[in-house]
Amino acid sequence: MLGNVYIKEKEIYLYYDDDNIGKRTGMIYQLGYHLTNFTWFDIQNISDTYTAIINFILVTPKPYANDNSAFYDMLSDYIDRLDNYCPYLHFYTQALIKLLLDYPKIKSKAIDYIKEIATDSSDKINNIYKFLFNYDETVGLESISSSPKTPFQAQQMYGFYLKLGNLAKDILIGDINIKRDRIVNELQYITDEKEGLKDLNPKQRVLLLDFKKDRKYYTANELHSKFLPDKIIPPDIKSEERLKQFILEKAIDIVEMYQIDNIDDLIRFELLNLISSDILIKECQYCGYFFVPKGRTDTKYCDRINVGEEKPCNEIGAMKVYKSDKIGNPINELYQASYNRFYSRVRTNKMKKNDFRIWSEKASALKAWYIDAPDKKDEFSEKLNKLGVIYDKKTAMRKK
Repeated sequence: MLGNVYIKEKEIYLYYDDDNIGKRTGMIYQLGYHLTNFTWFDIQNISDTYTAIINFILVTPKPYANDNSAFYDMLSDYIDRLDNYCPYLHFYTQALIKLLLDYPKIKSKAIDYIKEIATDSSDKINNIYKFLFNYDETVGLESISSSPKTPFQAQQMYGFYLKLGNLAKDILIGDINIKRDRIVNELQYITDEKEGLKDLNPKQRVLLLDFKKDRKYYTANELHSKFLPDKIIPPDIKSEERLKQFILEKAIDIVEMYQIDNIDDLIRFELLNLISSDILIKECQYCGYFFVPKGRTDTKYCDRINVGEEKPCNEIGAMKVYKSDKIGNPINELYQASYNRFYSRVRTNKMKKNDFRIWSEKASALKAWYIDAPDKKDEFSEKLNKLGVIYDKKTAMRKK
């Protein structure tokens, strides 16, 4: 089991299992936010971080000592960084770390950590078993220990664990990509506006999706649940009075907690609750990735910063649309020329600011009416000039 999860007021409360490595016991996040984030993040960044974790574990002295708090504190920093990127990554990170830390003690059984997570890459797991078999034939696994007696043995140990870690990393990254592609394809199907799906709501589309693919991924998979307190009650609370006090202090509630056995359980739980909650899922018109709007539902852009960009999509996309609307549109060019002419009068005190404000509002409204009809530029120019004449006369009358 990986952990437990429940939903309250459109937020996901995710609790990690007891044997979790790190300082955090869980995360709280907006429903749908990290499901869509899972399809967006830079996978190369994740791969590089996993490489750094492997090297950190291999070169840090006494990585298997239980009292080495500094080692685990630094390891927790890596885990927290990835958790903040996307909580789904937490379970992949745990599998990689546990494999390297526990292999000296439980040997090939440690590969079960990878098998439990990489459910779409079971065929790739054989690569690890082949490596272990070949290594045992050529070097002998018995010579690999956590306390090498010679530099040669130390080099052997480092090479062995580096290869083991990299094989596991490649399997985990591959599994992430498979799951990301599936989520993207299914979100596209659920949100598609094409004619054949318009009459179906998202939940009905999920039912059709399972039928089309001859599977029961969403509609028949069981998620086991229990009604439990939403916060952990300390084991040292033995009296009714102390329990009552703790309940009041922590505002404890009883919630339906679902058991998460694998990543697919978490994907199913979040996606089905997302579409059942009528939360809008949109495709960013700049980067093309799915997102859940945080504010206005009519927004076209997400607020994430993509690889190679310095600003979020909602800033870049809006600016590009703004510029594209202006470049080459005769309506905008006529408006801008007129605007500059009147604004120069304000700067030289030849026109009152209030008159300019009123003219600007009327001219903007006129531009908005004609902006999508560039073929009517002559008509627009005539009306814009008439509007300008009115304020030319006002200015002239004030001078008299």
